[in-house]
Amino acid sequence: MRSLRFSTRAECWERQRAAGRYNPGREALIHLRDRCLIVPIGAGGRDQVDVYQDHDRIAIVAVNTGLPYAGLELFTLEGEAAGDVFVQEGEAYESIGPKGVDYAPATIARRLGEYIY
Repeated sequence: MRSLRFSTRAECWERQRAAGRYNPGREALIHLRDRCLIVPIGAGGRDQVDVYQDHDRIAIVAVNTGLPYAGLELFTLEGEAAGDVFVQEGEAYESIGPKGVDYAPATIARRLGEYIY
């Protein structure tokens, strides 16, 4: 997996409304080699977010060690959702490993990716 440059921001009202989301959301602006891709993400404002590219998929991993939980969202290179998984507390220890969410983000992304078909 290759780490990608990105930034996050609040999702604009027009996109939220068009998608039928009425709670404030976030979106990731992912810098690919030839363009910038904007995708809505489920990460919270206090989550650590990291973005990776693995072949033809973009993986966005969000981790919150305080609560603890982790989520992984997969997108195509065109920005279409390809799957997601979310684990918290005991599930994190079972699905990620004995340290729960206290692994490197790339490790969490790789291990959670096994649960997306």
